[in-house]
Amino acid sequence: MIGVAYEVAAIYEKEIKLPEPDVLMEQELSSEYVSVEIQDEKANPYYGAWIIRDLNIQTSPLWLQNRLISAGIRPINNVVDVTNYVLMEYGQPLHAFDYDRFGSKKVVTRMAQDGETIKT
Repeated sequence: MIGVAYEVAAIYEKEIKLPEPDVLMEQELSSEYVSVEIQDEKANPYYGAWIIRDLNIQTSPLWLQNRLISAGIRPINNVVDVTNYVLMEYGQPLHAFDYDRFGSKKVVTRMAQDGETIKT
């Protein structure tokens, strides 16, 4: 949606004001818990990792569910839904992992190998 807003602002020669998130940042670094390895920086120039604590997995608020449904996306839960909302709003794909179930302390971005399959 913000991409569309930029286009409309450019057509009408107007300024765009983006929402400013209110985020409380801790002094700990995510890199103390998980590292990121990018194997092909041309295909994937950036991959960021944040640790978010004390989340309760629950149903998303109705306004968020309605926005996702309007975009053709089925609501799942508050964590999955917010990643999908950010994708729709900013065009930035996100993914959330449960750190306790992740099974690694390293995220590797790479192209698929020949014959490799994944199950989703």
